[in-house]
Parts: sequence; C-alpha cells; structure tokens
Amino acid sequence: MLTLLTAADVAAVGPGVWTEWKSDLLADLQARTLGVLDGEGVAASSGTLRLGLESLLEEWEPDDPVVRIGRQLPASMLRDLPPARILEELVQLARLPADGIFVASRWQADTSTVAVTVGTRESVAPGVFHRVTGALTSQRLEILAAGIHTLDDGLVIDHFTVLDPDFTGAPPPDRFADIAAAIRAGIRADQAPTFTPRLNPLAPRPDPALRQSARVAIDHVSSETSTIVEVFATDAPGLLYRIARTLFDAGMSVRSAKVGTYLDQVVDGFHVTDLEGGKIDNVERLERLRMTLEEALAPARSR
Repeated sequence: MLTLLTAADVAAVGPGVWTEWKSDLLADLQARTLGVLDGEGVAASSGTLRLGLESLLEEWEPDDPVVRIGRQLPASMLRDLPPARILEELVQLARLPADGIFVASRWQADTSTVAVTVGTRESVAPGVFHRVTGALTSQRLEILAAGIHTLDDGLVIDHFTVLDPDFTGAPPPDRFADIAAAIRAGIRADQAPTFTPRLNPLAPRPDPALRQSARVAIDHVSSETSTIVEVFATDAPGLLYRIARTLFDAGMSVRSAKVGTYLDQVVDGFHVTDLEGGKIDNVERLERLRMTLEEALAPARSR
C-alpha cells in the first residue's frame, strides 16, 4: 500500500514526473523491504549468498548429506546468515544421530545480543519451537527474533536472537553452557517449563487495570504459501511460549517468526502452515485459532 501511495503521489505532481527509472527504484525498494519484514520473503542478496554457499559445497562429495541439505535451504536462512556459518551448522545437522540435539550460542557485539542455533529432528520431540522458546524464557532471556526452518527428513534448524539482561556485556562461557543445557532438557521435557520473572525494584509496577486485552489478527491472503498470525499483547513471562504452544496444539507448524517487544508491549508475527506444510485458509478454523489464542493469553492481563 505504501508503494502504491508513493507511485500515485509522484505521478500526481505533473506530466512526466513519474518515469520508468523511478518505477524501477521504487520496485527495488519494495522488494528489499519485503526481504527484511517478511519471514519468507526473498531478499535481494539471497541469490548472491546462495552462490557463496554453493562454492563452499563444491569442495564436498556430491552425495554427502551436507550438500543435499544445503541445497534445500530456504531463502530466509540464506539471508540471515553468512555462507561460512551456514556450512558449519549444516555439518553439525548432517552428523546428528537420530536422537541428537546441537546448540550453538554466539555473542554479537554489534547488537549486544546472543545468537542461539538449535538443530535436531522432529522425531526427537513434537513441537520443537515452543519447547525451545520455553527453555530460553526459563533462563530469563528476552527473545527478539526467531527463524524456524523445517527441512526434508524431519530435520529442524532454528535460529534465535536473544537479549540476556543478566549481563551488561558478553556472557561468560558457563552462561552459554547453561542455556544449551536448558534447551536440551526443554526439548526432551514432558512438562511445561517454569518461568521466573526478572524483578527490577526501580521499575514502576504496572496497573493491571491499564493492561490491554491481547488481540490476534490473522491474514490468509498476503502470503501465497503460509498463513500469517499476528499477536498484540502486554508482555509477561512465558508469553511467547504460550503463543507457540497454542499454535502447536492447534495442529499448526511455525515456518518463521518475527518477535518484537516495545517497553511492555509485544508485537509478534508468525508464518504458519498445517502439519503437511500447506497454507491454512479455512475461515472457521482460523477463527477458532484466534479465539483460542486470545483465551490462552488472557491470564497475562491480570498479572
């Protein structure tokens, strides 16, 4: 809509103002913006990054599992990570035993965040995404973004960007070890995790009467391959876990997620499919999902 408004505004200036050159510039800007905002969008640089990964894979035997997995990666994963790091993770993923889990954490000094990668198989435990979000939250980590990738043969590789409020700089190695242990235990756990709120004695206590009700918006038109679920709510411990668990219980698979927290307000977006990877456009089913999500998030309003 912003693209159309911009084109109309420029064209309305006068004859000849709207040119093919300006049209190309605006179209390129739109494509680049979608690549950033849309969890499944194709960024302008994804083709270059795929070529970079291909050049690294040429050094491997053609029938090696690393090559097979690498050539089916979605564009969103190529956009978010450099080829060399992707290859490192592919090696670990391809060598995983049937019940294996690998966790890698990296400090990102430029954003003062921690990047967490989790690789496993769907057969290890159902609903890997909600289990990992629960484990991260149980470690008092604030999840800023998540990329969920389910590949052939049930392989799963998820990327999380988290904020660790327990440390002002890079967390020590034992913190990374604790995070990895919590994730492995969370994936294999048979019960919901426990969330301990991180109390700040200097922060004002929110007035429960001023908390707004959670709101869920569902869009089954904008994406050709998935249904988009957006959640607007007041932040609370375990909120993302409750959303992810509700989606899982509703028989939906999360393909990608954009997670945003602004002060105490949460705006989370999820691209979801059915368990067979198909787009969900059944209006009644989506309405039930909306009501179920809002009900699941209702306890957050009274905290």
